[in-house]
Amino acid sequence: FRDSWGLFWVDRYKAVAEAVLNLGFSLLFVQKWGTFGVFLGTFLSVILTSAWVEPYILYKHHLKTSCLEYFAHYFLYTAVMASVWALSNQLCQWVDGSTFWVLAKRLGICILVPNAIMAALYWKKKEFVFLRKKAYLLLQKKRGE
Repeated sequence: FRDSWGLFWVDRYKAVAEAVLNLGFSLLFVQKWGTFGVFLGTFLSVILTSAWVEPYILYKHHLKTSCLEYFAHYFLYTAVMASVWALSNQLCQWVDGSTFWVLAKRLGICILVPNAIMAALYWKKKEFVFLRKKAYLLLQKKRGE
């Protein structure tokens, strides 16, 4: 959106702040946690800059409305995903057996559980309905070829 609506000037310092934070956090954390520390530094720099600056600028300067609803949805979806991950992880911990069967069972859990929960939670939401219709049209088109 920033590219198509020309909002570069408004967030011109965001990239510099993100780079400085990324470098600082990564150098700080790499000493203690190695490669994970670099990833953590990158994650923190994005959370502290891009994750909130870009939506804020889009809503304030182009959409001319509050971004609070966007952030409320964002945090709700994050909480749902964290819960789905925690449940899937717990179910995977209970799996035992030979290496092949553990892998097969965990793969099944990781495919079925998150998708079933997401479908149950979001089946009637307009975004999900839109995606279902698109998938249906794509399948119809594929069958017609």
